Amino acid sequence: MNNNLRNPFRMRASEKIISDANFLGIYSPTILDLLIEQHQINILWDNVSYIHSSPGGGKTSLLRVFEPSVLNSIFTSQSNYKEIFSKLKKIDVFNEDKVNLLGVYILCSRSFEILEDINFEPYYKKRLFYSLLNSRVILATLKNILLLKNRKFPDDLRSISIDYSESTHLGLNMPTTGDVLYEWAAKVEEKIFNTLDSLVPIQESSLPGHNELFSFSLMSSDNLTFNSERICDRILFMIDDAHVLTKNQRNSIKSGLIEKRGNYTLWIAERIEVLDLENVLNKNLTKDRDFHIINIEDFYRNKEAKIATLFSAIAEKRALLSNSLNSFQDNLSGVLNEERFNDGFIKSISDSFSFFNDVKTNTNRFNTWIDNTIIKDLPNEEKAILFKQLEIIIYRQLKKSQLSLDFGYEIDELEELNSSEIRNAAIYFISMNYKIPYYYGFQNLTKISSCNIEQFLSFSAELYERMLSNNLLGNKIMLDAEEQDKIIIDIVLSKWKSLRNSIPYSNSIMKFLSKLGAFCKSETDQKNAPYAPGVNGFAVKDNGKNLFTSDPWYNDSSYISLLQILSTCVAYNLLELRSTNQGAKGQTWNVYYLNKWLCVYFKLPLTFGNWRPKTPSDLLKWIK
Repeated sequence: MNNNLRNPFRMRASEKIISDANFLGIYSPTILDLLIEQHQINILWDNVSYIHSSPGGGKTSLLRVFEPSVLNSIFTSQSNYKEIFSKLKKIDVFNEDKVNLLGVYILCSRSFEILEDINFEPYYKKRLFYSLLNSRVILATLKNILLLKNRKFPDDLRSISIDYSESTHLGLNMPTTGDVLYEWAAKVEEKIFNTLDSLVPIQESSLPGHNELFSFSLMSSDNLTFNSERICDRILFMIDDAHVLTKNQRNSIKSGLIEKRGNYTLWIAERIEVLDLENVLNKNLTKDRDFHIINIEDFYRNKEAKIATLFSAIAEKRALLSNSLNSFQDNLSGVLNEERFNDGFIKSISDSFSFFNDVKTNTNRFNTWIDNTIIKDLPNEEKAILFKQLEIIIYRQLKKSQLSLDFGYEIDELEELNSSEIRNAAIYFISMNYKIPYYYGFQNLTKISSCNIEQFLSFSAELYERMLSNNLLGNKIMLDAEEQDKIIIDIVLSKWKSLRNSIPYSNSIMKFLSKLGAFCKSETDQKNAPYAPGVNGFAVKDNGKNLFTSDPWYNDSSYISLLQILSTCVAYNLLELRSTNQGAKGQTWNVYYLNKWLCVYFKLPLTFGNWRPKTPSDLLKWIK
């Protein structure tokens, strides 16, 4: 393994330029737990699954695990990869003496997309597309068989035998050998591109093409042998980056798979952005009549401990590859330097004390609470937080009803009204009002990453870069809270600016998000913290009823612009869509939460759970 990496957080596991050893060295197999769950209920294999996520969600890295060279490395060095080996064995990738699965990876490149640009009738475009995909599947499968068997390409292709009973329309005599089939598939591919490159006008009737997607059935493990022995029990076909295909091509794959059903396993990985608008917003879309749907980020959402474990493992493995610093998490301070920010805490205490005096001037009901709080001997940070908690609780009681002068609250009532949410709101208020760092520590870094590996790495890379610089200059390596807060805010400002050139409808989306952020900020900053520790999301309602479970608002053409904005925000991971049960029994709301880096941008807390209902008409005003 190459350990001479300066900043391993800048390296992406999905990049093909890194070796299998380096890939396995930085890969954290937590997502395999999802596959284990699928396997336990018998839906992982022998069907077609669509793997969805936003950019950077980990689709390509997941697929790479199943490539032959990676599986061989894991199997032959089990002691080095105990965790991943154990998880893969649970889904029958390995048995006691061999790799039991052949992974076949097909990347959707520009060569597929250009077929849609030619001036032919849709029928002929579809035939060309099927032909190219069939040939790519066949060629990749034959190559990967030799990789799995550690044999030489192309010399050992003749050791592969294929027997397919439905081959009469292919112009191939069965059974045949791998070298013959490889040459046939290569010629199909060559003929397609020769036709497209031809300067002579092309007659559509003369175009090469296939009428069906037969390659997955042809290259079944039941039809293949190597040196007269069965190659493996299962073949996994993996189509990556399907989002680069045109909509017609993606639909052709679906229709072709339905028409040519077979007993094979196919995973199709694509970004959420290519889904139909209403499907992006439909949280009930977890399965299809004909296909199984796997959403990687949904697996991690509501599993804070699991995502924290994942990011911790990623950080540990990355740091170990560095030639300078072999620790990351330990060099992120998780505590404030109270002395450094003591003036802010003293000012907060003083302001709270003034508030208490004003309250006592107007009513004696809170005297016991105030008197018992101000006499506590605590460090200034804790005292400021405690005072702010009492402030919030008093504001809540003042808002509830007209106070009587002859009845005072007791201490046990204060204890009942206090909560961890109020404490978190107090910390947030103090940080925002007195310029004290708020976005720091590894725990907050995992929250800011919003279940997205790429997002975690983008923040971690800059934090690690500062550690490297500190080390080079002979300064303290550990980043204090103030340094982390500044670096994270700088990254967020850069990310916000980049939206203008990186997403569709960028002007409207940035305007919408700005209005949403301002709304959340105003709701969060109320002195009684009614939604402690803060609001960072909304659900769509109509007359108090959630439209997603009744008559969908997106069927109304007057809201088409809102539909585009929301679906694009979800697809590009700017809004996180979660389902929650609240209100009447059985009532489900689809809640849109700001991605946590946007919470940093709008100076909001990083928690989930608190949201406010908004009508489609209200939301539409945020765009116009």
